[in-house]
Amino acid sequence: MRVGTKSLLFGAHQFVLHPLYVALSWRELYGEWPGVRESLAIAVHDWGYFGCPDMDGEHGKFHPGLGARIMGSIFGSDYYSLSAGHSRTYSEMMGIKQSKLAAPDKLAMAKCPAWLYDTLVALTGEWEEYYEAACEYMAEAGVSHTSFMMAKMPGARLTEWAAWCRCHLRRQAHELARPYTTPKPPCSPDPETTTLLRPAQGPSSVGLSFHGLLEREMVHKSSAAAEAERVEIYADGRHARHAKAQATRCHSCKCSGGGDHPETCCRQHAKPAS
Repeated sequence: MRVGTKSLLFGAHQFVLHPLYVALSWRELYGEWPGVRESLAIAVHDWGYFGCPDMDGEHGKFHPGLGARIMGSIFGSDYYSLSAGHSRTYSEMMGIKQSKLAAPDKLAMAKCPAWLYDTLVALTGEWEEYYEAACEYMAEAGVSHTSFMMAKMPGARLTEWAAWCRCHLRRQAHELARPYTTPKPPCSPDPETTTLLRPAQGPSSVGLSFHGLLEREMVHKSSAAAEAERVEIYADGRHARHAKAQATRCHSCKCSGGGDHPETCCRQHAKPAS
C-alpha cells in the first residue's frame, strides 16, 4: 500500500480525524464554524493523496488537484481555488494565492493530540519524509543544530521533530490567517500581509473559469515531459545547424559562408566542402 493511501486511511491525513481538526482550527482562527461549502472543501481537500507514492514529492505535490476539481465542478472556480489554495506549492504552480483553508490546514496538526499524531505518522512511516523536508528547511534558513536534527534514535527524532513542527505550524497558521481576520488599511497596503501572502509566480488566475484552471493544472502535470522533449529538440537542432555551417564553409577565407563575418566573406568562393 502506498504511503499516500496509508496517510488517508490511518495516518496524518486520516479522512475523518484530519477534517475534524481542520474544522476546529477554522473555528479557532476565524471565530466561526465553516459553512456547508467550506466544510465540503475541508472534507475532500486531501483526497488526492490516494495512491500517491510520496507526500511532498513529484506526485504528492499535485494532491490538491482532486479535491479542487470536485469543488470546482460543483460550486465553480472560487471553491476550486479555496480547496487548491490550501497548499503553498500547488497554489504557486496554479498562479493563485493561498486560500482561507491554508491556515486551518496547518493548525490541524498542532490541534491533534501529540500522542495520537505521533502514533499515526509512525504507523504510516510518512514522518520520515516530513523530517527530511524539515531538515532541508532548517538548512536553507542557516540552522544546522536543532533538537530534532541532533537526536540519534528514530523514536527520539520523531518526538523532537513533531514538537518542533507543532510550534512552527501554529505560528505559521496564525500568520496565514491574518489577512482574513485583520481589516486592511483603505489606502496603503499592509507590507507584512503582502509578504505573508507570497504572491504566486507566473500568470494571475484572476478571471479564469473553472475549465481554465483545469487547463493550467494539466499544463503543469505535463511540464516534465514537455521539458524533456524540448531538450531533445534543442540538441537535434544544434547538431543540424553545426552540420550546415560546416557544409557551407568558404574555402578561400575559411569563414562560414557569411554567418560569422558577413562583411569580409567572399561569398563568390563559397562552395560545399568536400
